[in-house]
Amino acid sequence: MAMVLLFLYINKDNIKVSYSLKINQTTPGILVSCDSNNNFACQTTMTEDVIQRITTFFHTSPDVKNREIKLEWSGDKRDLPTAEAEISRVQASIIKWYASEYHNGRQVLDEIQTPSAINSELYTKMIYLTRNWSLYPNGDGCVTISSPEIKNKYPAAICLALGFFISIVISVMFCLVKKMVDEYQQNSGQ
Repeated sequence: MAMVLLFLYINKDNIKVSYSLKINQTTPGILVSCDSNNNFACQTTMTEDVIQRITTFFHTSPDVKNREIKLEWSGDKRDLPTAEAEISRVQASIIKWYASEYHNGRQVLDEIQTPSAINSELYTKMIYLTRNWSLYPNGDGCVTISSPEIKNKYPAAICLALGFFISIVISVMFCLVKKMVDEYQQNSGQ
């Protein structure tokens, strides 16, 4: 039991931080690259690629049920300001990526002049998206990152319960081995 308490004392500052990144608006690049059947998976892959180019500080995983990307980090509590700076950098870079996607999409639309392209569904969607970009002039609102959810990496209750269970098993094993040794000594002495 003392070992469990020592382990908890040593690791008391280890935490696990989770952020949720929700994509509120699609980009022309995502619209062109992803089909409508698997749009979230494709959108997630493209966004995770952008995040991995920016930083390897976070572990990313898609949450299909809630349609968001989980960003997780584990480390010392004293490094939490670094994690917060990295998440701000991620958000700024994603907004910058969105802005460049819209700018590039707008340029492509200005260059397209063939009637068949202008009458296509993709062209109409891209016009709609690039015109809606005015709703997000600074890119704010196209991506939302939640407040951090901070948990202890090693929950004390579970570690103490596990330590208690292990100490009971060890004491029972000790009693059984001691009884077997005593019986062996009695039988060999007779």
